[in-house]
Amino acid sequence: MKLDKKTVLHIGAGKVDCADIHNGDGAFHVYLDRGYPFTCTMRDVMDSLVKWQADVINGVHPTVGGSSHFIPADIFEFLDQFPFQFDHIEAYRIFEHQEYCSGEIGRLFEACNNISKDNSTLDILVPNAEILATLLLECEKDLEYSLNNMLVLNSEFCNIKADPHGSIWTPRLAEIYLHQEATWELHNIQSAHHHKGRDYMKIECFKGMGNKEWIQE
Repeated sequence: MKLDKKTVLHIGAGKVDCADIHNGDGAFHVYLDRGYPFTCTMRDVMDSLVKWQADVINGVHPTVGGSSHFIPADIFEFLDQFPFQFDHIEAYRIFEHQEYCSGEIGRLFEACNNISKDNSTLDILVPNAEILATLLLECEKDLEYSLNNMLVLNSEFCNIKADPHGSIWTPRLAEIYLHQEATWELHNIQSAHHHKGRDYMKIECFKGMGNKEWIQE
């Protein structure tokens, strides 16, 4: 997605390496994760966004580092209370933590809808249970292979007790979740998208525009 002069929200961003920070691309980035050891507040982000919008109107390109903001806050609290909307949302490795049975997946889809503009896009990254199932079956055949993949299988199926996974995702299940939510439309699914050393499923969604209007990088 072309991000020039766009507002971008990264929810559940977690630890962000310097290489992941999109400084200098002309966009306004907000990285959201309750575990950040920073003191940036929602008001700080709002004030910075107002200034960034004024700079865009006046043709001023933001300085390097001036368009990335890290806020330690609960995801739903931020999504429910932040008064501005975004052009693009990245939800990397967060949807699998939401429970299907309790309706959390639908709630997160709706919260993303409420905080996004018309013609916005949503990228989701989740473990692909089909890939994990294949890996699990291969592990059953080879003890050494199993030992080498125990961390991958347990972390991607279950994660840790303090932050467990609450839902299962496959390409077909992703389509069903989106259909049930009925706000976001599916553009594309990459069943094996390489991210930080592992293969995940990337789900690209949009709302308020035809598929032909999708802007690729």
